[in-house]
Amino acid sequence: MPIRDIVIDASPKEGIEQLFSWVDRFNERLQARLSCVSYAWPKSDLEEALLNPLGTAGFERRMEMEIASVRDAGTKILKSPDTSWCTGIAQPDDAILDHLHTADMLVSIAGSSRQCVTPDPIDLAVRSGTPVLRLKSGIKAAPIGVAVVAWKDGAAARHALHASRALLALANEIQVVGVGDEVAMRRLDEVVDFLRRSGLPARAIHLPDPKGRPGEVIIDHALASGADIVISGARSERTLRDRLFGNATRQFTQCSELSWYMTG
Repeated sequence: MPIRDIVIDASPKEGIEQLFSWVDRFNERLQARLSCVSYAWPKSDLEEALLNPLGTAGFERRMEMEIASVRDAGTKILKSPDTSWCTGIAQPDDAILDHLHTADMLVSIAGSSRQCVTPDPIDLAVRSGTPVLRLKSGIKAAPIGVAVVAWKDGAAARHALHASRALLALANEIQVVGVGDEVAMRRLDEVVDFLRRSGLPARAIHLPDPKGRPGEVIIDHALASGADIVISGARSERTLRDRLFGNATRQFTQCSELSWYMTG
């Protein structure tokens, strides 16, 4: 299915200009509708502010300034005429979740804010079922060169593979990577054949896992191969932070040097 509706996590954070620039370049071919959701909520001193009317006004002004700065940057960078904004002072996770039920993809970026709470992309992927593309910090607006599909037999990997085909169609090279004894080379070849029949340039790679840490193996391989994006799935039977290959979800999200695409 083509990507027609993209939600942008425009909550105040570091790297917001890089996020807008990447999406603008990415959307040149897609011409998707862009929905920028920019909600701000303070990290600290909220209870004290609520007990003091002057403090409440002060935190509201700070949040409004953060949102205005983000919107100003997005308005200058995003060229698509089909771009809308939804802004407010509230917890950003719930605000973004409300926009994901009919979206094809959420795009965010690795970054934090000294002033504001930043959304949890794993939680949003799992709660909404909408694929989330979290860009690496410092990303440049450039085409997708190498995409790594992290494969482990199961519904999560299948869902991620099918959901990401429109994104994979924009990559120059696709590596289907399996790790250790949990996946056979035969299965990786089947996934490659599936992608090739869709006209996608894929090849299979099976890596050893002597330490029993498949997440680290995939991250090391992706970094060494210069991968622009890692495709992965999340398993719902585990806690939010342990849904991909044991604790690999935590490892992926903590690695700000990689962009990853995940489905819940």
